[in-house]
Amino acid sequence: MSSSGGESVMRRTLEKNLQYRPLTMEEREVMEKDVRQLKKVLKTQENNLKKLRSDNRSSMAIAVVLLICTFFFYGVYHMMFRQP
Repeated sequence: MSSSGGESVMRRTLEKNLQYRPLTMEEREVMEKDVRQLKKVLKTQENNLKKLRSDNRSSMAIAVVLLICTFFFYGVYHMMFRQP
């Protein structure tokens, strides 16, 4: 995630330079190319983050189901083998 934050800062800096700094056509083309590449990387990282969040939700669901099953079986065991 730290690289994504750095890429975002670089992208904003490049976009500001494109807007406010007088550039030669060659410098402008290079910066526009860099901005396009950074946007592609950012989009890829956002998609990866969405997938990780989805995986995290499924892992959490499995953990909750296991926890509920554990309490259920403990309750059944406790009811069946409880000493009076």
